[in-house]
Amino acid sequence: MLLETGYSAFYTDNGDPRPYGVLTDFIAVTEQSTGAGVPNANFIYRGFNPAPSSNQKHATWKAAMSYITGSHNLKWGYQAGYMNAKNTTYVGQQISYRFNNGVPNQLSQRVGTNGTSNSLQYNAVYLQDQWTRQRLTVQGAVRFETARSWGPAGENGIIADNQFGGPFLLPRTDGVKGYKDITPRVGAAYDVFGTGKTALKVNVGQYLQGAWTGDAYTISNAGSTLVTSINRTWSDNLTAPVGTPGRGDYVAQCDFMNPAANGECGPWSALNWGSFNQTTTVNPAVLEGWGTRNRDWQMGFGVQQQVAPQVSVEVTYNRRMWDNFFLTHNRALTSADFDEVTLNAPKDPRLPNGGGYPVTFLTRNNRSALGATDSYYTTSDDFGGETHYWHGVDMSVNARMKNGLSLQGGTSTGRGVADTCDMYTSRFGRAMAPTLGTAAVPVIAVGVVDGVKACDFAEPWLTSVRGLAAYTVPKVDVLVSGIFRSQANAQPGADPGTNGASRTATYRMNAAQFLAATGRPLATGLATQDVNLLLPGQVYGDRINNIDMRIAKVLRFGKYRTNVGLDIYNLTNANTATTYETVYDPATNGARWMQPTAVLLPRFMRFNVQVDF
Repeated sequence: MLLETGYSAFYTDNGDPRPYGVLTDFIAVTEQSTGAGVPNANFIYRGFNPAPSSNQKHATWKAAMSYITGSHNLKWGYQAGYMNAKNTTYVGQQISYRFNNGVPNQLSQRVGTNGTSNSLQYNAVYLQDQWTRQRLTVQGAVRFETARSWGPAGENGIIADNQFGGPFLLPRTDGVKGYKDITPRVGAAYDVFGTGKTALKVNVGQYLQGAWTGDAYTISNAGSTLVTSINRTWSDNLTAPVGTPGRGDYVAQCDFMNPAANGECGPWSALNWGSFNQTTTVNPAVLEGWGTRNRDWQMGFGVQQQVAPQVSVEVTYNRRMWDNFFLTHNRALTSADFDEVTLNAPKDPRLPNGGGYPVTFLTRNNRSALGATDSYYTTSDDFGGETHYWHGVDMSVNARMKNGLSLQGGTSTGRGVADTCDMYTSRFGRAMAPTLGTAAVPVIAVGVVDGVKACDFAEPWLTSVRGLAAYTVPKVDVLVSGIFRSQANAQPGADPGTNGASRTATYRMNAAQFLAATGRPLATGLATQDVNLLLPGQVYGDRINNIDMRIAKVLRFGKYRTNVGLDIYNLTNANTATTYETVYDPATNGARWMQPTAVLLPRFMRFNVQVDF
């Protein structure tokens, strides 16, 4: 019988993010184009851009009891946690400009310095057992978990006096009222011949998305749904005759608090700017109940074989399937508010098949006001659901040689599959999703590229290779080890069920470029329109290959043991690009598209000493 308990917590406080002497009174400018003498698209200069600062607390506690016999390993226990996340957005000048190739086309208005605070707590009990009988070992577990969240009183809202009003802090709001979930897991290993050299393995389990301060947990917090900024078209009166007062003076002359077009400014992009009302209607079903929480199923089937003394090979097929997705749908718009348009991608050898193929996508028309908003947060199953899964084969080799050399290596080959077409058809009348063209960095449309739907795709099979070697030099007791990895240049943070995001070619058009490409004007109030010229999984960057090395020596002085080591990262000093310019600027025919914007960290060394006593 074994009893255990524990408590842990960590705290972070990032403080005020404004550097000393920063120009908080200057108007910040965002340059969209890559052809205006800026390092990259959407470069921000001149003034302080609003920046967040976080203060977090995360505490966990647990208790468990284990009972171990010859054939059983039984354990049951309790786990719980509490989390609070406070975020303060510091704002300098509450007006900012946006230029395209040096020409003003939009301005943004922001509320003053504001903060959000969200708390949550989860509790879980579990029971697990491992049972061995002859050549079969079976594992099983079941877990019951609850979770709830809330926005603390007096910690959400506008904090200080500002250009457009005063402070206002909100009372407590409930978020998730109570998720309840039972998740099972089971696994088995079978010694096929009873020799301990060949084993068949299988595992199936359901896993919940970790409780965190985001998504459904915070969607009901009025502090989180505060509309902190809006955009409005602004051309600095450049269309007026030369000599007109105010023309080209880079001063927006309009009544900022008037939501309608006036002076040099177009209408607000959202009519609920600065509102503390709950602008998003939340489906109550997503905030409580059994089986509501985001989750995934994981399963694996494999065989492990000893091929020589102290050398084994394992091959496993793995599959992971995601379920229970939430989304925010604008009920103020219907499929009639979007038009289907087509343009031809530029001729460019860097594009698939040299470019020139048709790209069809949705764009807003003038049927409804640009700022028409009726947000509804619900499950994607209300619109036909969506499919996301990843599957692939992993192979690993482990060897421990008699001379002290240890070798490990393997490959992982897999691809992601996704289908969101039914959901998009239900929401927008076609198997496409529109671009939100008024955002500072617009959300890219999901359309049809060269006759292929971007909403229904399977990635190419991608393979990663890894290897590790370690050797202790006899007599001198020096450890020498190295790690090698080779992987596809995919971006992290992609949708679930992928190897990582592939590259995009964001074709960003102003009104004149859009008219020339599609033969129709942009909807009133739209300054730009974005569309991705590529399908998911079409283009990746150069493959990433990297070697790390470690040399360490153990020194013993009586009861003291000292480990002295030198770690060398990126041994070959490779400079493979890790991120690239994503904007394909029509004005420059994509001259800077796919140019590296970040590379692997250069070779560096770390000296470390660890003393044990």
